[in-house]
This record gives sequence, structure tokens and C-alpha cells, in this order.
Amino acid sequence: MEYLAWNIIDGDISPKVNSIPLREQKLLLQARERLLLDLSNPPTIAELSREVGLNQLKLKTGFKIFFGNSIYAMFLEERMKQARQLLKTHNVMETALILGYSNVSHFSKAFKQHYAMTPGQYRKH
Repeated sequence: MEYLAWNIIDGDISPKVNSIPLREQKLLLQARERLLLDLSNPPTIAELSREVGLNQLKLKTGFKIFFGNSIYAMFLEERMKQARQLLKTHNVMETALILGYSNVSHFSKAFKQHYAMTPGQYRKH
């Protein structure tokens, strides 16, 4: 009973996270840092895997367990947060280019899917 209560109370730290060896946890933190280093030019999963020294499967499953999100979802979330900051001082086209979008409409579509408003609407608010 005590074991079940402890796991229910501490729901954010699942037993699965504790199952990741400390070495792999450190590598996952390095991978996250590298992933978010340049939001305009993300590494591929293969590149990220090679750079930190984890195979692709451990990297992908480790990200989901350790951070609660896929690699792409985490990257997109941070990219959209950066977009909001940039839109305060830059126009939509400049923001899209800074974030590495080759097409402004792709940026606008991603922004709208994420925040339910276009970048132009966000700038007006």
C-alpha cells in the first residue's frame, strides 16, 4: 500500500524515469541542450544520436520518458515560444526567417496550429 501511495502522490516522477540509468539521463540532457541550441537549424535525430552517443531508439524513448514529450514536440514548443518573443520586435517575415522557415506561410500555419491565431493577429494583441 505504501508503495502505491508513494507512486500516486509523486505522479510527476514515474518509476519509468527512475529506470533510466544516470549516464543516459545526462546524455538526454545534453541532447536536449543541443536540440534547442539553434532553433533555426535543428539536428536530425540521427545527428543528435551520434553527437550524444545514444542510439536513436534510446534517444526517442528516453525523451518521451524523461521529458514527457517527443523530440519534435519539444523542438516545436521552444520554436513557437521563441516566435512569440520575436514577434514583439520583428515582423512576421523576419521572424520566420530568423527561425529558419524557408516559407512564411509554413511558419504562419505552424504558429496558428500552436496558438490558434496567426502571427499577424498575435502582433496586433
